[in-house]
Amino acid sequence: MRNFQRMAPLFLILSAAFFSAAMKSPAPQLARSKNPLMVERESLVDNTKVTVAGRLRLVGSEPFTSYVITPETNFDIFIDEDSVGGRQNIAKLQYKIVRASGIIRVQPLRKDDSGKVLVNRYTLIVNDIGEYKK
Repeated sequence: MRNFQRMAPLFLILSAAFFSAAMKSPAPQLARSKNPLMVERESLVDNTKVTVAGRLRLVGSEPFTSYVITPETNFDIFIDEDSVGGRQNIAKLQYKIVRASGIIRVQPLRKDDSGKVLVNRYTLIVNDIGEYKK
């Protein structure tokens, strides 16, 4: 019993050091998903070819409405309607999950006083669009 009483403070110190080191260690980094539904804003670069998937929605109020694709990462990518031949060609896909490929345009929409971009507008010039099939 005496040995345990002598060792107990040492045990407490060592266990506290072990658990605090374990809590501070960073989590392993996961590889980026190739899933087009999981597009990240930071991965979109101006004038690059991309493939995105998400729900096609009509946003805005008349007469200023636009079609957007909303991926699962919850931001809007506007569709350049001239590149798909007008609204009538994509209206049948409204509220469905679609997959679109094309050139992405990233335009700064709002900046702070120092000139740092706060919000970007993402516009997709579509080459191909259709219903998403896993």
